[in-house]
Amino acid sequence: MTLTTSCPTCESLFRLPAELAGRQVRCQKCENTFLVPEVAPGMLETTTGMSAAPADVSATPNPPVAEPVEEVIPTEIVAPAPPIEIVVEDEPAPLAVAKPVDASKSAVLVPSPAPNTWTGRILLASFIASALLVLSGSGWWLSRNLDIRSTRLPGQTASLSPRAIPIEFGLDGRLTVIGQTRQPDFVRDDARFRLDGPFELYAIHLEQGKTYNFSVIGATISPRLRVYDGRLPHADRSGLVPENKLIMAYQPKHNGEHLLLVSTSQRIIGDFILSAAQQRAAKVPRFDLAEQPSVVIKESLRLDHPLYGVDPNQSSPSREFRVTLERDRNYSISVASDDFNPKLVIFDRNNQAMEFARPWNQPNNNIHTFPYIPNITGEFRIRVTGDKFGLGDFTLRVTDATNFRPVHSVLVAFQDGQFEDRRSFLPTDPNEPSKAGLGPYKEYVVTLKKDQRYRVELKSDFFGIRLTVIDDKAQLVAGDTKLGNQPLEFTPAFSGQYHIRAIGENRKARGEYHLRIDQLP
Repeated sequence: MTLTTSCPTCESLFRLPAELAGRQVRCQKCENTFLVPEVAPGMLETTTGMSAAPADVSATPNPPVAEPVEEVIPTEIVAPAPPIEIVVEDEPAPLAVAKPVDASKSAVLVPSPAPNTWTGRILLASFIASALLVLSGSGWWLSRNLDIRSTRLPGQTASLSPRAIPIEFGLDGRLTVIGQTRQPDFVRDDARFRLDGPFELYAIHLEQGKTYNFSVIGATISPRLRVYDGRLPHADRSGLVPENKLIMAYQPKHNGEHLLLVSTSQRIIGDFILSAAQQRAAKVPRFDLAEQPSVVIKESLRLDHPLYGVDPNQSSPSREFRVTLERDRNYSISVASDDFNPKLVIFDRNNQAMEFARPWNQPNNNIHTFPYIPNITGEFRIRVTGDKFGLGDFTLRVTDATNFRPVHSVLVAFQDGQFEDRRSFLPTDPNEPSKAGLGPYKEYVVTLKKDQRYRVELKSDFFGIRLTVIDDKAQLVAGDTKLGNQPLEFTPAFSGQYHIRAIGENRKARGEYHLRIDQLP
């Protein structure tokens, strides 16, 4: 049985067990304590499904707590109140047993728990799963299109592409890879690598503070090389046609993995050779012409030598040599190579450079001979480099030609527009100083006229012959050290004295030769 009453302070309506009639309870809403009135007709209600636990509701410091219920119209009760439980704070009794109320203990009225439901939990789990799916998809899209994986802070290791082929330097500090550009994979390859068509990608470890030289030689393609340190390329170089070569120096800003991207300017598939070496400063040899009038040095240009050159697209490794030269003396400097077209640069003590290029009328690209008269006395630096990515062996020869004269110097006199001479090379004859390796020579001094055409023929049955024509300023006018026994025809640009040299092809050249000079109509 229950009774219906209300709080006199907040007027909240309560349904209480009939046992609490005449007792003081505490309103759960306004915390006010009030006295439950005695049972009167109309106050009692019969509640099914209600179980009451006895409680001690005598005047105590902590009276029972009464929870408000919905207001019930006295004239019409629509529905019975929901079942409630009376829970004893200290020693709750079994719900099935009713005991006398102990007024020394307070009773707390607690509503019955609502039935358990999994609907909210299922909805929450679905929402969390959907959010995780969206985040993972966004991360994948950003990594593929914006390349977030390769964005890094200084000092961190660059993220590698799945396609990158790992390569490393050998024990000698160099490496060589034979590769081929391949069509891009639009699923696996990053978007930044697909801009130039077919490519190949390598991963290599580089160290900060060191300089690395890279070389790419294309078989049928003009290669392009880019070095990636993180997301953006830090170096970019394209090869030149028709050489299809490039050489590039790169100094990393951070330690770690870097990406080497090899592509082509033609956007085609092709083979290439990639070489790399850590740049090392070569020793600068020093020699003195006071001890001997001519010095011959045989060296080579390698990829690990320092790069020099005003035009970076045609730069090449270089070697330097130091030599002491005297003012107003006549020096002959020559450099020859069968592997590349050599170039020569001379620096004085004030670091002023003088570059010697091949004369337009000198057909042999692999041999350069230059006269040089210093305007000061001191130490000079002679730099040998290659034109357009030269690598290989070379020979440098420096000769003090001030007081050097050949053993035989023949004065030419024409008779009826013709001159003939037969002589032999002897072991005592000097060797030709313009190129290392050439043999003995004889020099003929002849006066030639401007715009007059001449024909020079040199033959020998004992050895190969070389023929050159030099003006009075020691400049090569005609001839080629590889013409052999072929006749030479030329027309002087000015009138004056010229020197025609008959040269043996090597130092073992011995025997007779025949020289003939004709004035052509």
